[in-house]
Amino acid sequence: MTRKWLQHAIATDYIPAIEKLENTAKGHKQAEALNQRIRQQWHDRGSKSLNQQQGLMDHTRRVIKDSLGADHWILDYIKFTTAEYTELNNLKQKRVAQRNEATQQIDNPSAIVAEAARLLDSPAWENLAAGLAVTTGRRIAEILSTAKFEKKTQWSVIFTGALKRRGEPVEMSFEIPTLASADRVIHALERLRAELPEAIDLDPREINQKYEPAVARVCDRVFAKLVPPRDGKDNLYTHLFRAVYATIATFWYCPPSVNETEFKAAIQGHYAIRDEKNPELQRSLAASRHYSDYEISDQEVSHYSGKRKGTKLGVSGIEPIEQFKQAMENSIEPKAPQERKKRSSYRIWQDDKGRLDQILEQFRDAGTQQQERFHAFLNWFESQQSTPIEPQTAVEEDVPMQSEITETQPELDATESDASEITPAPAIASPQDSKIDQLINAIAQLVEVQTAVLQAQVNSPATPARVTKPKTTQVDSQVTAPTQATETGTDEEETSSPRQRARTAETTERIHQAIDAILAYNNAPDRKHTEKWAIGINTLKAFVKSQEAIIAVIGGRNRKGETIQGTRQKEIQLHHQKHQLDPDKHNYVHRGKVKIQDVIQLAGA
Repeated sequence: MTRKWLQHAIATDYIPAIEKLENTAKGHKQAEALNQRIRQQWHDRGSKSLNQQQGLMDHTRRVIKDSLGADHWILDYIKFTTAEYTELNNLKQKRVAQRNEATQQIDNPSAIVAEAARLLDSPAWENLAAGLAVTTGRRIAEILSTAKFEKKTQWSVIFTGALKRRGEPVEMSFEIPTLASADRVIHALERLRAELPEAIDLDPREINQKYEPAVARVCDRVFAKLVPPRDGKDNLYTHLFRAVYATIATFWYCPPSVNETEFKAAIQGHYAIRDEKNPELQRSLAASRHYSDYEISDQEVSHYSGKRKGTKLGVSGIEPIEQFKQAMENSIEPKAPQERKKRSSYRIWQDDKGRLDQILEQFRDAGTQQQERFHAFLNWFESQQSTPIEPQTAVEEDVPMQSEITETQPELDATESDASEITPAPAIASPQDSKIDQLINAIAQLVEVQTAVLQAQVNSPATPARVTKPKTTQVDSQVTAPTQATETGTDEEETSSPRQRARTAETTERIHQAIDAILAYNNAPDRKHTEKWAIGINTLKAFVKSQEAIIAVIGGRNRKGETIQGTRQKEIQLHHQKHQLDPDKHNYVHRGKVKIQDVIQLAGA
């Protein structure tokens, strides 16, 4: 915050003294003397070093520009000397070098972006501003006042309204990638301007003083556990809109053949415009050192086979920004003729051939030949293994049997499922057979899913399958797993200890919390269809492990193979219909992008 004594001195001493000076040789000598007097005054008040005086000089020159004009001749004299500016710059570069020698690691960029995307849906202006800062890398004064976003592609915008351009003859526009979809970013900016119209016409310095603290508090609260602190006095907001945005954007969108320093300079607007007649943008790399003190952790990079750039290029049509398209195309080498692979035979039961064909049909995009589809299936299967397959030597507890696959929720979403959800009932296996046995069992598991779906389509409402009628019991007003009524109408009472009943009630309550949170998330205004989540067993297993308890709430088949009518099954079905969510397929849109835990957090998690 500017010192009051300085504001008073400028208004009552510096400006009146300047106004008396004439633009003559004599006046220039008097200006030099005035500069020395001002500097001595600062020294006497305790600001003795260049670092301490820099802020005073910057503020004094700004007020002179605002009061007397940006091109007033006195500005050639009220300033530091060339040697002093060089010394200040060297000190700044030294601090930057020290930060860059202590680079911080980003372990979960997707979680950072997921939090920012949630902020874009908030009605609070400070949340909107924080979300836009993270997803676009722009300053608070730009977001609240000067920024204009025009959609270029699904994941980029043309940005106009950059600050700190030092009075260039033409307004600069350039393409920047967005970490959330371009439509979502543009809509969030429109809502922000509508929420805070009074900021649009304010001076950037006034915006920073009045609004930036609130945005910084949001960033500290939301991202403190995801973004490690950096040396220096900058708050977390400053890190997010500068270094963190640039680091994630490079990891996701920078073509592998493009130097990351060049890419960061392009997306953050480090350009110099030659002149009004030749407004071609020339990248300047000098400022990029200030944005290089974060990097993606080795752990995250390992998930992308060691790639540190462009991990999302080519996914769902994502392409580089226009400046680097040609570089991307030039880096793609023509494919060498593939060596002809030898075919081999593989024996399966005749009855299983149709089942296997159903599985391979899911990989029809891999090619028309059966071996191409089988190869794609093997690649998919291996990608689901978080650790190398080891021989199973003992039976584990709580592993779902094949009969537990529900008719309404055969989700095998790689972003949600864990090994227990795609591994069939365990069995003792020898080391030489374990891998092939798991593969065959995984195929059988997938076939079971497809069979359940087909069976559900065959059974019409007019001829429903005969199922036993569930009956629910309640503990502490919470619905517990149902017991089955016999056909004669008598009940089989299951005995359990008070501790078990309390644990069951707690699990059921957590299931309800998760369902309520997902319903609220999907119902949020302007939520895009691809961002929503279908509610199923695999989705809820991210929050509780008991499949039986989940089925009791959402419906499906229990361990005995009996069909259970869930206590909230109808409500969930209506919700899926309202949002046009296919519970069997919809969550595939999240695969490899975001996990349900990234967008939904429960109390006590």
